[in-house]
Formats: sequence, C-alpha cells, structure tokens
Amino acid sequence: PEDGELHTPYGATEALPVSTIAGSEVLAETRALTERGAGTCVGRPAPEVELRLIAVDDAPLASMRDAMPVAPGELGEVCVRGPVVTRSYAEEPEHTARAKLADEAGFWHRMGDLGRLDDAGRLWFCGRKAHRLETSGGLVASGPTEGVFDADARVRRSALVGVGARGAERPVLV
Repeated sequence: PEDGELHTPYGATEALPVSTIAGSEVLAETRALTERGAGTCVGRPAPEVELRLIAVDDAPLASMRDAMPVAPGELGEVCVRGPVVTRSYAEEPEHTARAKLADEAGFWHRMGDLGRLDDAGRLWFCGRKAHRLETSGGLVASGPTEGVFDADARVRRSALVGVGARGAERPVLV
C-alpha cells in the first residue's frame, strides 16, 4: 500500500534488534550522506536498548568502567545493553571475556562494529572493527569509503583493505 513503511533492523545474533530505521527516512535523509562517505545509517536504538560508543581496542575489558567513551560524532566501537542482549557465550569463556562488559546495571555487548552517533541520535554503521585500517594518520573505517564507491553504478562492490603493518597500513581500494 502507498502508506506502508519498511523498517530495517540492525543487530547481531547476540543482540537483535539494536536499532531500526524506516525506509522513508533513508530515502529522505540518510542515503545521500551514505553516498558521500558517512557510513550507513542504521537508525535509533530500539526500545529498552542502550547504545554506547567506546574507543577502539582489541584487548578484553573487565567492565564498562574500563572503556573510554568517544565524543558524539566520533568513530568508536558499538556497545549495547538491554533485554535483547545475551549475557555470555555458552562454554566459551574467552569469547565472553572479549565481548561482554559488566557494569552495575547488567552486561554490555561489544558488537565488533564501528560506528558514529549523529545529532539526531541515529547510529551510523562504519564497518567491522576487524576490517579497520590503522594508518600513520589514524584509524580508518572501511564502510564509509566503500559506500562512496558502491554508489557508482559501474561498481559492483568495493572493499577497502590495508597493506603493510598495522599502524602504518596504506589504504587500497579493490
């Protein structure tokens, strides 16, 4: 129907849904930004879901108090808490230690994704943490760059990869 609306959820097996965005909002507000390198807007948090972005770090963190929050608009690792978030991995204590952060109100899940929060409270997915590049100029997320090239009708799919040692990687687009 003409008044119908399509919503796209964002999440993971360990936490779903984290956020949602309406198709009309994508078309009217966020698609052009994605095509200009902002990442992919995945919407606002679902009811009862809290989002927090922390500094990117591969080390296990014992609690959310050990994590360094990033400023609004800054790139960070997406963490979520709420009733849809699993508490642990069954019989996988090492995975649990890397992905779960305790705090006084429960558990946070490190999504393994990079993102930003905009002024409207929307989360922008910027790629997987494992796919980030660490260049001499700093952290580079793959998603925003790939979005620019993937918007070109002549490009089927692109990938931003790093060549060289971590910390001095050179970005290469394939």
